[in-house]
Amino acid sequence: MSSILFHRTMSCHTIDFISHGVVCHHVPPLIFNRKRMVEQTITVARAAGSLIEAHPHLELVTAQQLSICVFRRVGWSVQDYHDWSDKMLEAGDAFVTPTKFEGETVLRFCVVNPRTTIDHIKEILATL
Repeated sequence: MSSILFHRTMSCHTIDFISHGVVCHHVPPLIFNRKRMVEQTITVARAAGSLIEAHPHLELVTAQQLSICVFRRVGWSVQDYHDWSDKMLEAGDAFVTPTKFEGETVLRFCVVNPRTTIDHIKEILATL
């Protein structure tokens, strides 16, 4: 699994593509226009919401909105969420952190990278 981090350095956008712990630097994909990029993240988030609803151990906590999905893993404790999140981050597979919703610890996808695919989401959900 891989993730992409955008950051700004000296007025120049760079992209670090992290795949199995290897960082490669790339030129920004300027061929994407902003509207298409935003539409892509929303499309992936909508698909994520559908996949979460279909998953036997997951439940959406709120309706999927824009590029955000808030969901719970049925039967998990606060520590389970933190352990899973830490494991995914340490492996370089995903950066999905626990959050609180109405006092309950849950997970949240916030799809902000237009290169995130539905397959990436499926791979992450398969670990839950």
